[in-house]
Amino acid sequence: MRITHKWLQGIRVDANREFSDDMTRGLFVRVSPTGRKAFEVRYKDGSKRRRRTIGRYPDMSLAQAREEARQLVGSGVHRGDVRGSRLMFRDLAQRWMSEHCERRCRPLTIVARRCTLNRHLLPAFGDIPADALSRAQVKALAYGLADEMPTRANSLVELVSTIYNWALAEELVDRNPAARIRPPGITRPRDRVLSDAELAAIYRAFGAETTVVGIYLQIVLLTGSRPGELRSARWSDLDGHWLHRSADEMKAGNKHAFYLAPRAKRLVDFLATIAPHPTYIFPGKAGRSHMRTYQKTADRIRRQLGLPHWTPHDLRRTFRTRGRQIGIPVDALEAVMAHSRGLITRTYEADLPYPEIQDALVRWDAHITQILDEAP
Repeated sequence: MRITHKWLQGIRVDANREFSDDMTRGLFVRVSPTGRKAFEVRYKDGSKRRRRTIGRYPDMSLAQAREEARQLVGSGVHRGDVRGSRLMFRDLAQRWMSEHCERRCRPLTIVARRCTLNRHLLPAFGDIPADALSRAQVKALAYGLADEMPTRANSLVELVSTIYNWALAEELVDRNPAARIRPPGITRPRDRVLSDAELAAIYRAFGAETTVVGIYLQIVLLTGSRPGELRSARWSDLDGHWLHRSADEMKAGNKHAFYLAPRAKRLVDFLATIAPHPTYIFPGKAGRSHMRTYQKTADRIRRQLGLPHWTPHDLRRTFRTRGRQIGIPVDALEAVMAHSRGLITRTYEADLPYPEIQDALVRWDAHITQILDEAP
């Protein structure tokens, strides 16, 4: 088909799709249900067939993609294909993201991987040649984070090793500088459960933000969801009081639905008036996509309140613990939290327990209302 700028702006898909450009040999556009559009070039390098992601729309224009594709198809060589050409770590990480992670990983995993790259790996290693990155450099960065952020330090080592294992398979490097590095961080299960007074203070602080992120965090508190599972929700996912999520958008890899009890439903309706967006319930600041991060807002509120350390994920643990204490059945709590179900359950119980989810979240909504009324 002939790809145009207008077509790129309007294309929507329900599953990952690829479209070839009749105007430029070897140029394809990959489109995902989240709205991501990536330009890919397929060409021959000697006897091998290659495929390279060269950019994303609209960061790269259609004209730029066509020019890049003509150069690649004409030469048959992509920068960084020949070992010894000093492929930088930044370029290697970008290729791994576009050629492997974005194709094979769930959206939540992609966001987490990109966060680790942008916050830690690219600032430290981005301008180092990929084949020159040393084991000592990886250990120095990871061990420097281990005391303050042990989980992040461990995931950093794991991500470097994952990238280089892929690069070894693609014959881009000869060694893995993170191979057999022991996880430097000592992690302990978190057990922070917020009191009713703390819940009330945090909920009010979220609401005082009167921003998309503040309201988003209130809804996370009201639904028992993982902090990242609702960010990409679309208006088309909303069916009355039910907010549906596909398997790709859930950590456990199973479809799910959150019931929006009265308080949560009013917040969603309020968002439609203060931050209207044609597609996303929780739009980002630029309006091109959904919100990306809530961490800065959560950190600022934590400092303002002066409470003992807590994280957004502690809201989920508190929902599970307090929910049981107020009499919500354990099975209903587990259903709300969308924990991974066993193979037998998934096979013979295909539908979600909607009545149990609704009842649990209505009771939790009433509990939050009660503690807000009782708090000073």
